Amino acid sequence: MNTVYKYCCPRGVEILERVELKITPPNQFNDPFEFYPRMISTDPLRWAQEILKIPGIIEWIYRTRTIMGNWRGSLEEFRRHMSTHGEEEARSLVSNIPQVVGGVRERVVEHASKRFGILCLSRRRDSILMWGHYSDKHRGIVIGFDGSNDMFQAKAKSSHSGESDSPAITMGLHPVDYVNDRVVYDTSWMPTSEQMTHFDQQVFFSKSKDWIYEEELRQCFTLDSLVPRLLDDKSQGYFLPVVPAAVVSVSLGAKCNNDTAERVGAALKSSCFSHVVFDRASLHEREFALVFN
Repeated sequence: MNTVYKYCCPRGVEILERVELKITPPNQFNDPFEFYPRMISTDPLRWAQEILKIPGIIEWIYRTRTIMGNWRGSLEEFRRHMSTHGEEEARSLVSNIPQVVGGVRERVVEHASKRFGILCLSRRRDSILMWGHYSDKHRGIVIGFDGSNDMFQAKAKSSHSGESDSPAITMGLHPVDYVNDRVVYDTSWMPTSEQMTHFDQQVFFSKSKDWIYEEELRQCFTLDSLVPRLLDDKSQGYFLPVVPAAVVSVSLGAKCNNDTAERVGAALKSSCFSHVVFDRASLHEREFALVFN
């Protein structure tokens, strides 16, 4: 069995009580470098020409210039101007690339977060750091799942198309690639190009090597495939129903209190969880390590 683990604060018991996992849009991640690529433009003129083909862009430029007092004619006159001076306008855009590229980079994470959520799991349950960071200073729990269960084999669509036959980001759980260099986004790439598909895969599944100790695996889901529900703070949450058979273990943290332990024990009394291994972490007597019993 390929067991994968979810580190949780004490409220993680709700995964067992509600039989569902919260799926997180990337704009809620704790690493500011996630979905924040290094921007380049190898063919800036082509990029500018493609920008001018975007539906509604001519109207947007017209409104902007009208407000700034740089155009005094009608929209139809502006359209005629653009049709005869397109090359000149494209070159003008090129001179503004640094400002525009900065805006594009800021929108990468927001664009992805409007369509996708990500489930983050780990290959290990014994990370002292992760118990400290994600499990409320060892007061929470870690839930083990059977990574080969069908619920972890869903297919996510491309982040640049809503078509059902669009390129997939990945199939099921995918290991994170820990890298030294930032993911690169070239503004000259076309949305349906192979380069863009490769970028999708990289930006969703790459992190700095500083995080390598997490041994993370991820799975992407389109938000419209999940169950929406308002969270306690009234923000929108998204949830994936859990197949009870996929839950294989629950470990209490070394500092888990009695209330959390009792609540987890009560949830595991359900017949659908009769197969689940229930244990507790404790500190090794001699080493910087956790033992489970």
